[in-house]
Amino acid sequence: MELSYYFYTDFQTREEIDEFLLAQARKVVEDQADFKISRQEESEEGEGDTLDFICKSFCVSTNLSFVQDIAKEFDLDVNFRLWISVYPSGGAKFIQFIGNLLSGTTGDTILLDEHDMKVLERRRESLVVNNYYFDGDFSNLGIPYANGFYQKFVLQIDSGNESNDVIQILKPEIINIANDCVDEGKVTLIEDPDIRSEFGICWNDFKVDVQKRGKGINHVGQVISVSGGHIYTDQHNPGLKVMMNFFKGVLERFEGDCQLRIKEGYLIKDYKEIVLLERTDGVITVNENAKEKSIG
Repeated sequence: MELSYYFYTDFQTREEIDEFLLAQARKVVEDQADFKISRQEESEEGEGDTLDFICKSFCVSTNLSFVQDIAKEFDLDVNFRLWISVYPSGGAKFIQFIGNLLSGTTGDTILLDEHDMKVLERRRESLVVNNYYFDGDFSNLGIPYANGFYQKFVLQIDSGNESNDVIQILKPEIINIANDCVDEGKVTLIEDPDIRSEFGICWNDFKVDVQKRGKGINHVGQVISVSGGHIYTDQHNPGLKVMMNFFKGVLERFEGDCQLRIKEGYLIKDYKEIVLLERTDGVITVNENAKEKSIG
């Protein structure tokens, strides 16, 4: 399993950070002879230097790539990154190592899989884990946490607009819908000025991506995809209500044919995709068996 761990550190030098990381790893390694360390200097300032260490359960490499991007994309205060590979039988030791890191630092933290799906997140001193990973067993963290499940909402909707620049045309309206849903009324726009076919918005743990999907055979305008997800602890989670209100606002604003799905799970045995509602020629069909059906 390939993972990226982003966290905030107030250590002043790379030497301090490296020693902290090695100390936390050594606590979980049973045979120190199996613990291998290597360093590589890539710049005089130390920004590009790497520390690599490996044991029987996992290997870790320090890497500052994408730290600023992730901080902005997830609205988190993080300044350091670890690239991690967890071996098939190494889950328990890895969780213990992450628990040591969490105990030894304060501030925001996020652990992402190779598809940038959240495995765990600490925000405002509150830690939540995604039970679809590591068989739902995070007990080796050794610190309090809330159990949750990652849910991703995906809406594909006929925008009614045929322009190839539809995303830029609709962007202000979608941002306004999001601003109406969040408490402070101002989301952060995330975009690459060279890519006009997509953008993202975030506020706290609310994060949504919008992309152009092209024009389908039976559609009036360009189809856009709107997706967003988070680790929710239960169906009364305030963040889930914000997300559902946002999608309800999009459905009310854009009246074209659409389908709203929910994706859950990580491993094949856990993965499921549920159609929450469909709208065809103005007629909405709601999946009455879905626990999130109240969005309709």
